[in-house]
Amino acid sequence: MKCGYCGKKVSGNARYCSEYCRKKGEAKANFAHKTRIPLAVILILAVIAAAVGIVLIAAGKINEGFLAVGGGLIAAGVGLLAFPRAGRGAAAFSQVGGGLFFALGLVVLLLWG
Repeated sequence: MKCGYCGKKVSGNARYCSEYCRKKGEAKANFAHKTRIPLAVILILAVIAAAVGIVLIAAGKINEGFLAVGGGLIAAGVGLLAFPRAGRGAAAFSQVGGGLFFALGLVVLLLWG
């Protein structure tokens, strides 16, 4: 089994390898728990903005549509970067995904906005 914070091998059923890792891991988990609602609100608003953008593009308003889609992608990226998840793998996935969403949103805004 691996430590829930640093990833070192742990013998037995212990979740963390040391007291330091336990404190850091629990603090990270508490932060993720406290910020789950703001993250959900940001992601829901980002999806709504992207959906409005897609509808605007389908209606023929290309510039406004790409502005909304780009804004939604940037909002999702900022949300994922600002509120990372607790686990090691989930936090890394969240940070990389947030960076990609943010970069893609900037590209959309710069090219079509």
